[in-house]
Amino acid sequence: MEILIAVASAIAVEIPKALVAPISRHIGYLTGYELNIKNLKEELEKLKDKKTVVDRHVAGPTAGSIIHWQEEVEGISKKGNEFFQNEMNVNKCFNTNYPDPMLRYSLSKKAKEMTETVLDLLKRAENFGDIAHPGTNLGSSFITERIRDFRSRESIKNEVWEVLKDDNLSMISICGTGGVGKTTMVKELVQRVERENLFDVVGMAVVSQTPNIKKIQGDIASWLNLKLDDENELKRAGELRQGLINHGERILIILDDVWSELDFEKIGLPSRGERKGHKIMLTSRNMDECNKMESEKNITMKVLEKDEARDLFREMAGISNVQDLHHTATEIADECGGLPLAIVTIAKGLKNKGRNKWDDTLQRLKNSNLQGVSRDVFSRIELSYKLLEDEEAKSCFLLCSLFPEDFNVPVEDLVRYGMGLRLFKKVENVHQARTRVYTLVDELKESFLLLEGEGYDHVKMHDIVRDVAMSIASTDKQWHTLQSEAKMKEWREEDGYKHCIAISLLYEKISDQLNDLEYPKLELLQIWGDCWSPGLPNNVYAGMKELKVLALSSSFPSLLQSLDVLRNLRTLRLVVFNEYWGRTIGALVKLEILEIRGRCLRLPGEIGQLKNLRLLDLRSRSP
Repeated sequence: MEILIAVASAIAVEIPKALVAPISRHIGYLTGYELNIKNLKEELEKLKDKKTVVDRHVAGPTAGSIIHWQEEVEGISKKGNEFFQNEMNVNKCFNTNYPDPMLRYSLSKKAKEMTETVLDLLKRAENFGDIAHPGTNLGSSFITERIRDFRSRESIKNEVWEVLKDDNLSMISICGTGGVGKTTMVKELVQRVERENLFDVVGMAVVSQTPNIKKIQGDIASWLNLKLDDENELKRAGELRQGLINHGERILIILDDVWSELDFEKIGLPSRGERKGHKIMLTSRNMDECNKMESEKNITMKVLEKDEARDLFREMAGISNVQDLHHTATEIADECGGLPLAIVTIAKGLKNKGRNKWDDTLQRLKNSNLQGVSRDVFSRIELSYKLLEDEEAKSCFLLCSLFPEDFNVPVEDLVRYGMGLRLFKKVENVHQARTRVYTLVDELKESFLLLEGEGYDHVKMHDIVRDVAMSIASTDKQWHTLQSEAKMKEWREEDGYKHCIAISLLYEKISDQLNDLEYPKLELLQIWGDCWSPGLPNNVYAGMKELKVLALSSSFPSLLQSLDVLRNLRTLRLVVFNEYWGRTIGALVKLEILEIRGRCLRLPGEIGQLKNLRLLDLRSRSP
């Protein structure tokens, strides 16, 4: 190395300035040999992971650009394998006191060029989200299209369609118990609206049991291509209302999963007299709440008729031509109470299972002593979960419950959390974990416990399925999702924290709820949203020394100061806005996965002390 530097200095003196840069670049191939080889290995591994994801989620007719991309990836991967095989042979020549500089130059240059090709392929793959697997749109649903043919649904759809065409009605609601298929029907109707151009714009927002006004405003605005700049909810409401009134087109706004009366003025929705050409459609489990909002037409959606429920079950279970199981299938379908969500999840869980599993499932359903329709649905989904034979699939499913309702869950988060918690057996690296998780996710989708997300590398959960998952997670694994400060206080008073393994805080204000407590078994802590509080002390982690996964989705200055006590941490996600965040990170000797988001992404020298680091993910945020 010293010889090469000396040669470079001599050349720089003797040649014209115009040639210094080109020659320096060539000398860089010599001096940067190890780095160029390392970079190529890492980028090829990333490309391999990306191709695994794309291949797994591209089905049916595929855009030519993707097919061409896949062919290019196969080509560069083959060249990469050949390159490293040759490089291993050539290395034997380097294990001498006089390494061959020409061979070193040639390999380094080739590695650099191949790396640039790989980076270009990775960049092109960023545009495949909508092409490879379109994000969930208003016309898609988790229940098979077969349900559209049922006569009990046709009359309801026709009734809703006539109401949508009635210019004298500006607000309607579709009401029915959870899991009956309200959202599915709405999305099917939207497809017809778009085909027949009944409205110019259709927008949808999920309200949920704990409405997030700012998110509802943003969702509606995005469908209308309105930009709400102000963070203040009141000002945003004014901007949204004015934008809707001035839009000048026929607009259908769908508010899905409404649990209680909404303040339309607070959201920014025009009053009845201002809705010229506008219509609002609600889906809700409670008709009384819709009446409070002055819904002008309420349409009740009932459960499937018995023969419809039985047909759907047999189709989903794949036993249409298996006479031996028909009687048992009929009994199980009847136990599902005509609820599509329960029918589909249980049927999918029994698909390709033996007779003993079918008989045991029927017996469990008959012995269920839960009362009430909502509890009935709960027990059916819980049974679908228990039908999963793979414990890793169960853990992956429960991990999804730690995220907010209707959240577009990145599969990569499941990979990183799962690695930190050691959920996957016989997995030696991130690539193997990623492949395993995508396989588990596919299994969960086939069981209808997970839905397609917005993009091929994301998933979603039906809100009722998530409720069941949260309950199972808290009971079986001591994984707790806390969605309000009141719930956190109640949980503290009951000493629920003493045995918990995971805590996910999803509410906006964390005062001193994490202070002065011992969490002797806590392995995962996720803090979501803009919930920083000056009440959090610098030693907040003192009682969490067994923590394996820490994920912060916003900047918490006080939470960055005492990271050094987390000596068992394996997965860490931070959001940082100053250059002093990493002074204690060198103490995290077991850290394997580090994800940093923010504006001041200077890497501190202490990162060099992280000898077990397997993945470093830097994501820059604009100021």
